[in-house]
Amino acid sequence: MLNSLVSIGVPCYNRPIGLDRLLSQLSRQSFSDIEIIVSDNYSPDKSVISIARKHALTDPRIKVFQQSKNIGAVGNHDFVKKRAQGKYFLWVHDDDELPENYIEICLKHLEAVPEATLVGPSCDRYLDGEFWLTPDNWSSEGQKTYERLSTLMPDGFNCHWRFEQYLSGLFLLEAAPNHVSKDFKSQFHHFFVLSEAGSIIHAPELKLIKHTDQENIRKYTTGEIYRRHWILKFFGWDTVESVQQCMPITLQMLRTIIGSKRLTIKEKYKLIAQCVHLFVRYSVKDETNRFRRKHNFKRIKRIPSWIGGKIKNSLTKSISILTPYI
Repeated sequence: MLNSLVSIGVPCYNRPIGLDRLLSQLSRQSFSDIEIIVSDNYSPDKSVISIARKHALTDPRIKVFQQSKNIGAVGNHDFVKKRAQGKYFLWVHDDDELPENYIEICLKHLEAVPEATLVGPSCDRYLDGEFWLTPDNWSSEGQKTYERLSTLMPDGFNCHWRFEQYLSGLFLLEAAPNHVSKDFKSQFHHFFVLSEAGSIIHAPELKLIKHTDQENIRKYTTGEIYRRHWILKFFGWDTVESVQQCMPITLQMLRTIIGSKRLTIKEKYKLIAQCVHLFVRYSVKDETNRFRRKHNFKRIKRIPSWIGGKIKNSLTKSISILTPYI
């Protein structure tokens, strides 16, 4: 395993100083059998591509791509992943700092736990230069497939960013989704599929430093980097429990469960029931509360049949339209 090629994807945009620091850290990694795939997402600041090409001149492992137009943050993540040649892959960003033994330690953890598909670091997050928060860590080591998915599933509805730094964890490329989802909670879809294939583990000795700013936070909280399905436009989107945010990930989880070859029929049935229950508990409840607030209803004793019929038809159309995209 320690002789396996590791691919590193660097989707970057308009942060030349951070990119310069990151590429220097990657070039100095103690594990050297790596390829570094840099994609500049049509940055207005032309020094971004200049810095990437400067590093490529001194390190032939760096491959630089420049997009002819902005393909979006999700599209740029997918772009670098699809060009990976290694057995293992990780994304790192131009606002990240990582230790020089980062990849080496990740590989050792994967070697020690053969069923693992992803190893993630601890993390401290900084907002506008000031310490902000320390995200949670996660480990499903030793758990069977059913337990892994059942334990992780609730996070998809109400806490999908809980261990967000694991998006920069090292994972087995063949166990990951074929594409990066363009929908809300795409990073959770990544974790869920990897959890179906194996364990997610934690490397406690690794610390990733992630920097961000108010503008970057705004892009994610407003959901502007994700696609919106027109069939869901009548439902709420502004909370993590909303129908617009949870319908796509619900369908993606159901598809992963149904297509699993590691689950028994009984386990699939239980997970499907759990998924539907969570959707009703969080998303339907959120939509009901939104309806009450909008129409100033304190309590709805009974939903008229014609309204119920419209809701049912909308959900049915949503499922039929969204399914080909997940």
